[in-house]
Amino acid sequence: LPICGLVVFVVSAAATTISSDESALAAMLRKRRLPTVVAVNKIDQVEETDLPDVLEVFRTLGLGRPVALSALSGTRGFDVLADALRPFFNMSIERRVRADWALEDLAQRGDEDAMDEVRTRNNTDEQIRVCFVGASNAGKSSLVNRIMGNDRSRVSKVAETTRDAIETPVVYRGRKLRLIDTAGYVKWRYSKRSEVLTSLTNASMKALKYAHVIVVVTDGTEGQPHAATRAVMARALEEGRAVVLAVSKWDAVMDPSATAEAIDYRIKKSASDMRRVQAVVTSAKEGTNLTLLLDQVLQAFDTWNKRLRSRDLTRFWRRFEKTVVIPHDVSRVGRISQVATRPPTFCLMLQTRSDEDKLRGLQLETVRNALAEEFELDGVPVRFVQRVKESHPD
Repeated sequence: LPICGLVVFVVSAAATTISSDESALAAMLRKRRLPTVVAVNKIDQVEETDLPDVLEVFRTLGLGRPVALSALSGTRGFDVLADALRPFFNMSIERRVRADWALEDLAQRGDEDAMDEVRTRNNTDEQIRVCFVGASNAGKSSLVNRIMGNDRSRVSKVAETTRDAIETPVVYRGRKLRLIDTAGYVKWRYSKRSEVLTSLTNASMKALKYAHVIVVVTDGTEGQPHAATRAVMARALEEGRAVVLAVSKWDAVMDPSATAEAIDYRIKKSASDMRRVQAVVTSAKEGTNLTLLLDQVLQAFDTWNKRLRSRDLTRFWRRFEKTVVIPHDVSRVGRISQVATRPPTFCLMLQTRSDEDKLRGLQLETVRNALAEEFELDGVPVRFVQRVKESHPD
C-alpha cells in the first residue's frame, strides 16, 4: 500500500453490514490519505429496489461514493468504474511526463545517475520473445526449424500437428531471441465443433500477450491474407505488440508478381496500424529471406522501444500545423510529448477544458499517420492520451 497510487476497495453487495476488517482497512486508508475508489461487486445478487440502501451502507466507510458493478455480467457498472478511475490515470500520466522531462534535463546537463537511468531505459539487451502465429499448415514450424538449422518442431503436411507452444533460444546479430512456435488456429466455425481445436486456438491467442514481436505467418499459395489472418494481426496490434507479416511457401507460388501485388494491396487497404506492417516473403524449403525476416523482427522490436525527444516532437508538430488545414471547431493541440514505449504512446495537450472537444476519428487518424510517417513507426501501434486544460489550474 505505501507505494500504491490508487486503491480499488472491493466489497460484496451481498453483505448487509460492514465487517470489522473492512472498517479497519477503511480507517487505515483514510489515515494515509490514499486515493480510493470503493467498488461494490455482486450487485446482481441484490434487488434493484434494495441497491440504493446497500450503496448507502458502504458510503459510511468515508471513502467517497461507491461504484456498483457486477463482475459476473462483465459489463454492468464497469463504465462507471472507468469514469471514476480516469482522473487518477490522467494524473499519473502527467506525473510521469514531468518526471521524464526532469530526467532528460539532468542527463543533458551531464548528471551521471540520470544518464545511467536513460541508458537502462533504452537498453535492449534482453531476450526478445518472438511468437510465430498463423493458420494451421501455414508453415510456422518449418520456418522455425529452418532458422534454427534443426528439426526442433515436428513438421507434417497434416494440419494441427503442433499442439503446444515450443520455445527455442537463439542468438542473431548478437541479440538474444526466443522463438515461440505456436499451434495453428482455425476459423471459429470449425474450432467450435471441437474442444481440442478451441483450446489450441485459445492457447495461440494467449501467447500474443507474452511476446514482444508477433510474426504472423500466412500461406503464400493462398494469395492475399484471408480474414482470419488479418484478424490475428489486428488482435496483436490491439495487444500493443510489434507485428511482422511472413508470407511462407514462396517457392510454390505460381505467379509471384501478382501475388505480391495482391498482398501489398490488401495490407494498404487495412486499418492504419496494420497498414504499416512490413511483409517479408519467405521459403523454408529454399531458405529464402530468412535473415531479412529476422532483421525485420529486430527493427520492429527497436521501433517498439523507440523514444522520441521532446524537441523533435515539437518541431514535427509545428510543421504539421502549417501543412494541415484544421477546422475551426477542432481543439488545437498545445503540446505533444511521448509518455511511454512498448508501444509508443503520446500525450496530446489540448487547448480546451471540455472532454467533448477531444480529437476523434479522422482527426486522430491524420495525426497518427503523420507521426508514424515522420518517425518511421512501422509495424507497431501508435497510441494517444488526450489531456484537456484543468478548469482550476491553481
